[in-house]
Amino acid sequence: MKESDLLNNFKDSLLKGDSWIYALFNTIAAWEIPTEIYSGREYIYLIQGEAFDWVLLAERICDFAKDLLPSQEINNLLFHSEVPDSFKLNEFKSILGIEKFRGYLNYFYGVTIESSLQLAVDFEIQKRHVSNSFTYMNDFTDDVYNEIYGNSRETLLRFFLLQKGDSYRNKISLQTFKEFTYWLFKYRLSFSDSSKIASDTQKGLFQLEKMSKKKLILEHKEFQYNDLVLIKNSIE
Repeated sequence: MKESDLLNNFKDSLLKGDSWIYALFNTIAAWEIPTEIYSGREYIYLIQGEAFDWVLLAERICDFAKDLLPSQEINNLLFHSEVPDSFKLNEFKSILGIEKFRGYLNYFYGVTIESSLQLAVDFEIQKRHVSNSFTYMNDFTDDVYNEIYGNSRETLLRFFLLQKGDSYRNKISLQTFKEFTYWLFKYRLSFSDSSKIASDTQKGLFQLEKMSKKKLILEHKEFQYNDLVLIKNSIE
């Protein structure tokens, strides 16, 4: 089915009074194109052909029928990945299907949790800095990158952009930031042992939970190390 037909069906479902969250996820499940240009903006839903950015796709779909949607719940979904209480989390995987759910896991661990890991390590470094009575600093980016990845952000970003065929620039777009974060995740998996991968992932999950007010699509208690084993095997 064409994307235009999917969008029209989504709007029709809302007009009929169907649950917006179920209508949205069913539309996401049926969506096929991995990237598109919409309103002059490039939307990349599948990073490196592996990591499925369902939130970006949800944003695109919701924009088509925004006047029919509850604005606060949509904001919670798009900015915090929080779903309404009426949605049964155990249905998420079955609605998306195996392929898209695998892509979702790649994105969840490779972008969402990787970003949370960076933030958690940043907080740890700040605490160490304060406890040791060091001079005030407000940017620990290179310390974070060196601790997690063994190199500075600039060096790693240069290498990433070089692989993409792009010239170096310190400021990058949100889309490029997501791609860079996923690249860092894969880079970390390439040199970390199993116990280190698991402990870093748990640290990122804990940090994400601290920042969340409501139930997430995938909670800490649902974390399975086998997920990471499958991801690592699929991207090597």
